[in-house]
Amino acid sequence: MAEGFRTDANLGGTEKVAICDPTNAAMLESKYTAMASLHPECSELPPFSVGYVKGWHRCTALLGLLGGLYELQFPLAEVPDHFKASVKTIHGTVGSYATPREQVFANRGITLASTGTRRAPNCFVFLRQVEVLQRAGHGNATQQFEEWGNATAISRAFNIGKQESNAVSNLQSNVTMDTRLRLKAVIKTKGMRNFLHHEVIGRGIFNVGFSSASGPTEGWVSAMTNTDSSELVLFLIERMCCDWDHQAIKKAFTYKDALALHQSTAMFLHFLGRLKQVCPVSDEVVDQLKSQFLLGGVDPELQVTAEQSVPPGDLKAVGVFRALLVKRETEIQIQADEKAQELAKKVAAATLEQLRAQLTADVEKFRNQLPSKLDETVEFAKDMKYIRDRQMFVVACMDCTVWPSNNKYVMDCLDLMHNVCALSSRNVGHIQLPMHHSSTTMQAIIKHRRKLEDAMLATNSEIRHGVTLMFAKDSTRSGSDRRPATQNVLTLFSDKSCKWNESEALQSGCIGPLPLIRVSDMQGFAEFGRACVQRTLGGQTQPRVVYYGLLREEHKKVMAEIEADVFKHWDSLASSPSKTRPRPPAEELKVEGLTMCTFSAATGACWPDHVLEKFPAHSAEHKELAEMKNKLYEEFPRPSSNAASAAPGSAPPRVVGRPDFTDSENPPLDVERMIDVETVSPPPPAERLASVVGKHGRPSIIVSKNFDVFIGNETQAAATYTACELFGFGTGNFEFKLVHGGIRDSSGLAWRFQSDTDIVAVDKKLCCIADFMHRCATQQGLADVGIQEHTIKPKMHAAEAGENEPLPVPFRYTVEPLESKRTHVFRPNPLTGNNVEMKVASVGALWIGNWDKLPESKMAKCVWEVELRGNKLSAIKPKMFLTCALALPNDAWCKLK
Repeated sequence: MAEGFRTDANLGGTEKVAICDPTNAAMLESKYTAMASLHPECSELPPFSVGYVKGWHRCTALLGLLGGLYELQFPLAEVPDHFKASVKTIHGTVGSYATPREQVFANRGITLASTGTRRAPNCFVFLRQVEVLQRAGHGNATQQFEEWGNATAISRAFNIGKQESNAVSNLQSNVTMDTRLRLKAVIKTKGMRNFLHHEVIGRGIFNVGFSSASGPTEGWVSAMTNTDSSELVLFLIERMCCDWDHQAIKKAFTYKDALALHQSTAMFLHFLGRLKQVCPVSDEVVDQLKSQFLLGGVDPELQVTAEQSVPPGDLKAVGVFRALLVKRETEIQIQADEKAQELAKKVAAATLEQLRAQLTADVEKFRNQLPSKLDETVEFAKDMKYIRDRQMFVVACMDCTVWPSNNKYVMDCLDLMHNVCALSSRNVGHIQLPMHHSSTTMQAIIKHRRKLEDAMLATNSEIRHGVTLMFAKDSTRSGSDRRPATQNVLTLFSDKSCKWNESEALQSGCIGPLPLIRVSDMQGFAEFGRACVQRTLGGQTQPRVVYYGLLREEHKKVMAEIEADVFKHWDSLASSPSKTRPRPPAEELKVEGLTMCTFSAATGACWPDHVLEKFPAHSAEHKELAEMKNKLYEEFPRPSSNAASAAPGSAPPRVVGRPDFTDSENPPLDVERMIDVETVSPPPPAERLASVVGKHGRPSIIVSKNFDVFIGNETQAAATYTACELFGFGTGNFEFKLVHGGIRDSSGLAWRFQSDTDIVAVDKKLCCIADFMHRCATQQGLADVGIQEHTIKPKMHAAEAGENEPLPVPFRYTVEPLESKRTHVFRPNPLTGNNVEMKVASVGALWIGNWDKLPESKMAKCVWEVELRGNKLSAIKPKMFLTCALALPNDAWCKLK
């Protein structure tokens, strides 16, 4: 088969093809598959004997040619000479070698004839020769190729230069196996001459420990250094392949080109590693980033970053990383926000649970250590009863000087006296005991006295002995008058705290001397009363009796003033009963063990407002705590700002408690609240009915032709206006008439109230009727204050099961007009003259005939000025009041809506 192909090795284009035993594994890079013999008769070409050391393409071409001729059974002798000449470049010589070493060294040279036509040397061909020797166990390259140590010997042995020999040396000793295999695979497919200069490999750009950092990029030496992991080098090779594939005109990479790519690749992998550290990214995202880098669009930014920054660098300096990082940071922020929200919910729930437990515990301590609402109501009822009873003293007299024949009648009278005394501690019973006379015996007198005493003792009443009536007999008949000059008296009390114990009679044990009238002058059993009258008519002052006659209808005001003066005088006397209900001395109220809430006698139970700041205003937690706060103040109300309170050093309030508005559907208006108003332009002068300039801290007023009211600040500075009088209704008169509506009647302004939360003006200060009643009771001791032309009754709690009677709601009243619906109506006098500029006291008269247009809102309303005449609330005059507080800038106006 080899006949005709044995060519002189020195001929041009001739390649040596060495033949050896294929069973030697050193000559093979992988497993082989046995095939049929090409020519069994040819002793020089045994089966599987064709191998190669170098010239892969020529060897395979020759094998293909020979195999084709064999398959066609074409006689080799008949092959034309011109065909043989055309394939002379793949002609090979066949030799037989005993060992792979002999084969390698016999074929390591290049024939002189082929030097002019062969391709450029390939360092991987020489690398293969070294690998064959290593696999055959014949040492390393230094031992086998001593002449490779200098460029001259290499050129003489292989006809290659210094870069080729350096490349072979680096591939053999300084690159990793993964890098070598990857480069070999790339060179096989792309060709050494077209893809890569030997300078790139020879200068060690793929070597372990090589660094491309220099000059401006010297700070990145750590990132730009090849490591044993080969990640940087392998990705560099992949980038070089990608760039080479996209070249229209293929050009082999120089060292300068590869060095720039090495820097860019190192920077990309550095930032990719940082990105993975900063935020986890999926493999898909990493592949997308690598694809963008392989296309070359990231190189400029990477190069600028390498030259202008130092490690670790800013990920946002590179576009592909910046977009991904911002997106990832947004996702992370969203996740962090969600986690924070979830954590905040858990924290809020835990905080709410803790606060709820602490606040509930504090409320329970309030309940255990403070008087309950029911207790306060009971105390209020007792105090009101005391100040009501304090104004009334009852002396129940029973004259038993002559014992009646009807014993049952006497016992019934005694029971009645006991009931009267039990009504109040200011009631006292006065029993004049039986006396000896001609119609009875001493035994009967003692029996009757014992019967009286036993009956009183059976009722557990307090009995006081030792009081004696002293009689003064007529001196002209002292010898014939055999009646005793003294008489024993029993004094009956409901309890030991009765104020009658402090009276002069009981302290001295003697009443009199009293005139003892003649029997013929006696009328019934009124000796004691008649004696008092006679002493008064005789000009004597003890006992003191004051008489007031009946007055006509027009003198009722005088009667009320007389009653008030009498009560004030009596109330101021040191001998009058205590102004407050006697009660055992109590320690100052305090609550111990509180954790969140606070308490003081002046402010009562105080909710910790800072707990509401822990949650957003519209959150469920804030709402729950606000409900707990409302319930706390419903159960333990705080002192009202309008309710009377004792000033330091003043007398304590006579009645405990305060108006209870917790269950009120119409709570009183808070006249101290601050509201926001919308500023408007006032109507022009041509459209005004009246205007008043504000003075003494009051706002200016304009009334339009539509009866709209504007209030403004015409000063040079901002002003805050509190609840105050806006204007009056001028002079007028009162008419007593039938009124079915409210305060605005067709003919004027009616004296009419619908509820105890209606606002009145007392001494130019606004308060509701319930607060006024509270002030009268706590400061003046007036329990039953009425309202002129109205009926007023205490509101009562619903009676609980088992209770005898319901308890009153503290200082709450039902206010209704008289059943006849008749009341006083104020009718202002009509205005005269120029109304545009008028006095503030007469502005209200503009509404005569248009009372339905008078402003009536929570911002301003018509309020009655009142005064207390006797024990009745009486009308003075109606006024228009501002019922809130508001702030106005200078030269600003607002409309009363």
